[in-house]
Amino acid sequence: MPESIIVYDWRGNVRDLDYLRGRYGNFQILEAAAGSGPVYRIRRLREKAENDFDPAVLASRRYTLEGQAWEAQRLNVPALAQIHSAASTMRAGAVTMAAAALVVRVADEHGAAINGQRVAFYWPDAPVDPYAGPAGGLLPGMVPGRCVWGVTERGDVGFGMGRDSYFWPGQGQIGPHAVWVYGDDTRSDVILGLGMVALTDHAHFDVEYERVEGGDVPPEEEGDLPEYFDENGAEMAGALVREHYGIQDVHRPAELPRFGLVELMARSGDSKALAVFVDDEDGAPLPGVTIALGPRDRAGNVQRGVTDEDGAVTFDIGDETYRYNVPSEQGHWCVAVEGPASDVYNSAGWVWTGRKSPGRWFDLVFRRKVNEDVPEPPGPEPPIPPVDPELPDEARGVVNAVIEAIDTAVTRLEAEIDNLEVMRNTLAALL
Repeated sequence: MPESIIVYDWRGNVRDLDYLRGRYGNFQILEAAAGSGPVYRIRRLREKAENDFDPAVLASRRYTLEGQAWEAQRLNVPALAQIHSAASTMRAGAVTMAAAALVVRVADEHGAAINGQRVAFYWPDAPVDPYAGPAGGLLPGMVPGRCVWGVTERGDVGFGMGRDSYFWPGQGQIGPHAVWVYGDDTRSDVILGLGMVALTDHAHFDVEYERVEGGDVPPEEEGDLPEYFDENGAEMAGALVREHYGIQDVHRPAELPRFGLVELMARSGDSKALAVFVDDEDGAPLPGVTIALGPRDRAGNVQRGVTDEDGAVTFDIGDETYRYNVPSEQGHWCVAVEGPASDVYNSAGWVWTGRKSPGRWFDLVFRRKVNEDVPEPPGPEPPIPPVDPELPDEARGVVNAVIEAIDTAVTRLEAEIDNLEVMRNTLAALL
C-alpha cells in the first residue's frame, strides 16, 4: 500500500513517505481490513508548512530561552477538549498562536468529492464513541472507541488542533492524532502520528482518502505491465502515473506474435507532438511500420504514419480535441500498430495543466514480441524393449516343472481328441 500513496511537500513537489517521516517522525499506517464492498484508501498526504525546518535543530532549542518562551505561549492555545466541546467559543486573535486545522478529504475513484461522509479524529483521551470503528480495529497501543467525528462538505472536513497536538519529531515523538473514515463496519486505512511540529507555525500534513468501490482490484501480474518513466528517465509508480496522467488502459490481444506496448515516456511542452517508436524483438529500430492514432470516445479522424529509419513517427496532438483533465478522465484517443496484432493504448492525449502551463503526455514504445517459448512438437515414442527377467535357479526349476506338466496335459488331450474323432466317424457310418 505505501507505493500507492502520493506525497506532496509544502512547495507542491512530489516526494515519498521517507521525506515526511524525516520531518514528522515515524507515523504509522494500518491498512483497511480485508473484505468485500467499498474500502477507503489513503491516496495523498499534503504537507502544510512554511519552510524547510530541521526537526533535530528544533529539538535542540527546546530547553533554550526560545523554547521556554514558545512553551509559555503554547499554554495559551486552547486544549483539544475546549476546541471540540460543543459549548466552546474561540475568540479570534485572543492568542498569538491560534489553533490550526487538520484537513481530511474523501473522494471517489475519479477524484469527485464525496459529501456527507463522516470522518473520525482520534487522540487517546478523546470522547468515547463505541461506533467509531473502523472494521478490523486500530493499531496496537491505540485506545479503541475514542474519537470525535466531522462530516465532509465538498469532500473536505477540518479538525481543530490545539496545544495538546504539538510534538517533537527530533526527539523521536510522533503526533497524538489519527484519522480514518468513521464507522464500526467501515473498511478504512488508519494513519496515526498526526499533529503539529513544535516550534513551527503549525507545520503538519493533511490526509486524502479515495473510496474504492467493490474492494481493491488485484494488481496485474508483474511483467504484463508497460513501464512508465518521468521526464528525467526515472521509473514512475502506478499511483503517481494515475495522479498526473489519469486512467491508463492498455488492451492486449492474446495471440503472438504481436507488437506490445513496453514503455511510456513522460513529455511536456507548449508544442505537443506525440512520438511513437517501434522496435523489433531485439530492441532495434523497426522502419516501415504503420501506426494509427484514432478517436476512442469522441468524433475525429484517424491519423496514420509510417516509422522512419529510426523506428519513429510523430503525430501533432496540439489540437484541443486531444486535451483531457485528471484524475477524473483518461485520454480520448487510441494508438496501435496497424495491420498485425498489436497492443492498443486507449489513453492517448495531453493533460491540461493550466492556462499558462504546458501540457503533458506520454510518448510510446512498441516492441515486436515473438513466441519463443513454444516447445518443439514431440516425436514418436521409442518402442519399449522386451523384459527378460533374471530368475533364481529354484524359481527356474519350478517354472520348468509347470511347463512339463502343461505339455503332458496337452498330449493327453490330443489323444482324447483323436479317440473322439474315431468314435464320431463310426457313428456316422451307421447312418
